[in-house]
Order: sequence, then C-alpha cells, then structure tokens
Amino acid sequence: MNNVEKLALWYQVSSAKYLGPMRFKRLWQRLGDRLESVFVASNDELLSLKGTITPQNLEGIRAQANQRESAIQFARQQMQLAEAYGGEILTLDDPKYPKMLFDSKMCHAIIFCLGKIDNFTHYNKALAIVGTRSPAPESREFARRTAHDLARAGWVIVSGMAKGIDSAAHEGALEAGGKTIAVLGCGPDVVYPPESRNLYGQIRRAGLILSEFPFGTKPEDWKLKKRNKTTVALATSALIVETGATGGTMNAVRGCLEQGKRFYVLVPGWSCDKTGNDEALRLGGVPVQPEAGIEAAMQKEPPDAPLTRRPSVKRPSSKNRTDLALQQAASKMKEAEQDWQSEQWTRCVLNSQESIALSVMAVFVSCRIPVKKGRKIPENKLSQLIAKLPSSLCESQNYARVFYLANLWLGAGPATSSVLPLFPGMQHELLGGKEAFLARDHCREIYRVCQTTVQELKPAGSAGGRG
Repeated sequence: MNNVEKLALWYQVSSAKYLGPMRFKRLWQRLGDRLESVFVASNDELLSLKGTITPQNLEGIRAQANQRESAIQFARQQMQLAEAYGGEILTLDDPKYPKMLFDSKMCHAIIFCLGKIDNFTHYNKALAIVGTRSPAPESREFARRTAHDLARAGWVIVSGMAKGIDSAAHEGALEAGGKTIAVLGCGPDVVYPPESRNLYGQIRRAGLILSEFPFGTKPEDWKLKKRNKTTVALATSALIVETGATGGTMNAVRGCLEQGKRFYVLVPGWSCDKTGNDEALRLGGVPVQPEAGIEAAMQKEPPDAPLTRRPSVKRPSSKNRTDLALQQAASKMKEAEQDWQSEQWTRCVLNSQESIALSVMAVFVSCRIPVKKGRKIPENKLSQLIAKLPSSLCESQNYARVFYLANLWLGAGPATSSVLPLFPGMQHELLGGKEAFLARDHCREIYRVCQTTVQELKPAGSAGGRG
C-alpha cells in the first residue's frame, strides 16, 4: 500500500459517522494492517469488537464503504498541498505523531502540520494557555509573562493563535526562545485571524502549527471551538486567563474535565469579564493569584497530581441563563461592529453568527424550549415557541422574518451556500465586506427582537400561552 492509498484508507474509515478518535484508535490497534477489512467484515464480526463498534457507528462504516474514490482524490490533493507548503500529514501510527496527543482522548486519526514536528514528538511538560480575544491589558500581560517564564524553564506552550490571550501566550514563548504549538480551527495553511500573519510565520519557523482539519479548510465557529479540546490534549494542564461564561474558552475547561487534566484559573485583580473564570473555579479549577503566579499554584497542586472529584454545580436558573445569553450576545455584537470597522470580514461574520445564536437561545430558554446553540431551528421548535408567546408579541414582532434570517446564518460558515441566496449572482470569493455588512445588520435586528421578547416575558415570570 503506497502513501496515497494508506492516507485515503485512514481518511475513509475515520470519517465514518459516530466513530470518534478513541474508537478509531481501538479499531486500528485491533486490526492493524488489516484496517481495510472493516469494509468487508460481517456485521456480527464487527459488533464482536466490544468497546469499538456499536450499532450506531456500524451504520456509519457501511456508508463509507463506497467512498474509496473520493478518499483517494482527497489523499492526493492533501499530499500535494502538504508538499507545496512544506508541511506534513501524520497518521496515528507515524513515529512523529506527538505522544501527548496520541495518549489523549483527542487522538485524531490524521493531523496536518507545518513547522518543526520533530521537536514536538516527545515532551513531558506543556501548558495550554487560553482565554478571550478581547482581554484586559493586565490579563494579556499575565499570559505573555507566564508563557515566557515557563518556556524559558523548558515547558511547551500550547494555544490557539487567536487574537488576545492566545497570541500573548505564543509571543511570550517565542520571546523566551522556547517551544510553542499553535492549534488551529482551520487548515494549517490558513492564517486566521489574518492580522496574526507575522505571529503565524514566527511559529511556523520556530514552533509547530497543528490542525485536525485538512489543508485549505476555512475557519468556522464550531471548528474554532472544537480545537480548544485538542489544545488541552496537547498539554499536561491548562491555564484559563480570562473568559466570559459562554466564551469558546469554556470548551477548553470542558476538555480538561473530559480528559482528566488539571486546569488553573486566574483570579484577576482588575476589571474584566471574569464570569467564565468564576464558572471554571466552581467546576474545580485551581485558583491562581496574579501576584504569586502559576508556579505557586502548581506547587500546591501539581499538574500530574490525582484530580479531586469534580464538585457538583448547581445549574443556573433559566432566568439567569437567559440574561447571560443576552449579555454575551450584546458583547459578540459589539465585537462584530469592531471587526466591521477594521475590515476583518470573516471575524465579523463569525461574531455576528455567535451573537445570533445566543440571542435566539435566550428566547427559547426563557420559554423553556430546549434547542442546541448554533444549530438551525427546526420547524416544530418554532411552532412550540409561537404557541407559547403572547398574541400581543406575535402581532408586534415579525418572528417569521427574524427566525428565517437566523436560520440562514446558524450553522453556516463565511460565504457558505446557505447565505448565498442573499447575494444573487455573486461568487463566494467576491462576497467579502458585503456578507459581513449583512451579517452585522441581521445580527442587530435579531438581537433587538429577541431582547424585546425576553423583556416582555419577564413580568409574567415565565412564558404564558397566547391570550
């Protein structure tokens, strides 16, 4: 089997629905060089692989059986791109595959890299430093200084190269002449955010750019959030510097809890949005005092010490969750406006989408109707919502338009087909600021209606039926 055929096979199998990284790893460890036999084995033979194959992912494997040609095409294209960019594509069995990631629950079957992969195959001490893209100056400096000091002491600094805390962490590590890994929520060849191009170049030359997403993959909100768990997987522990309660950084906290890794949480002594920090502390994070630094917290509770039992956390009331969602929606709307002013079109769209998702969620939570944040709203959920809203609201607000617009953006990345009907005759690459302008406008309109709806429902204490 040549390299193209092997990559195609691994891609074909690992793309099976419901076959996550851990199950794929167990499947490969059991079948070894016979991995392709998964497509010809009987259902009984596959289901006999307990802890690996379930009736659910068996269906996904069967669906992948006829995808060989598209997998070959994918493999050829990716290997050409890797060669053109001077990058590497590593499968789980490659000796260069980072051992820290291999031993984690996020052991992706295939990773895509640029940089000095040989320097990151084996390491024992690594800290993931993560936080908001809009931190207080003191928080940013704390992240930079911490990364600098630890990198100088031989720690690998892992982060996501986002604006704010992530960038500060990479900068600190590079200034110290240390090692740093940037985990991207897009292809390793895609510079995101665009203003981090210089930092990207520095990390590529001196560190490692790593992604679970293939070369050429554009950023989307769900990918940016997902990479937080890979960031944690590449580290022995994590430091939460500053984050709001619904920020993407909270995915890193969840990643630590799922992967059994200790996480440290800064207790800021300055004005900033630390609602996420507070939540992370309630979830079992180790407090870090700014004046003492993370070293003191690590001495008290070392990264490799056994974790204490996760504390029980009282779930916030629907009222509190509604208010928090609207606050975060307003914050994301403000960020989208700043992105628009600085002509950061892709980020403007992503922040607008996040604001829309939070605004919509606030209304559904206030009416006690469960929905998945960031997903398109099903017709039956919309019907339930309208049935619960007072008739006065239904008459004064154009919900049909608002939720139609919301569904155009929810679950869509920049310049995707779901928003193209808004731009008749315009090609993807020509959208640019036009798409960002419309996303920002719709974000404002949806937020206003959702805020009004929540405020109108509050006097009654809960959503009543139509009157």
